[in-house]
Amino acid sequence: MQKIKNVAPYYGQFTVPANLYAGITQDVQTVGIKSTLITSAKMDDELVYNLIKEIYENHDDIKGDHKALEVVTLEEALQGLPPVPLHAGAIKYYEEIGVEVPDHLK
Repeated sequence: MQKIKNVAPYYGQFTVPANLYAGITQDVQTVGIKSTLITSAKMDDELVYNLIKEIYENHDDIKGDHKALEVVTLEEALQGLPPVPLHAGAIKYYEEIGVEVPDHLK
């Protein structure tokens, strides 16, 4: 894992929880990149703000759309992201609800 992080620090070690997918009956340690939504900095701030807000405020309704969404949490939303700045609309939402946005993501 350290060799990977030396080359690509945005990769992280993740645990796929038991029973998340068919056939996985125990926790599995793996390496991966967090899923992210990517957009242009030119996209309207309010649109991005509302998109992020809808995702988190309706998480219980949408998490059934993909098994991986079941383990998404707001508390870990910004951990392990690639070193790419967040959109201003996303920063606004996270800061508004009290999530500290690290400087390297601004």
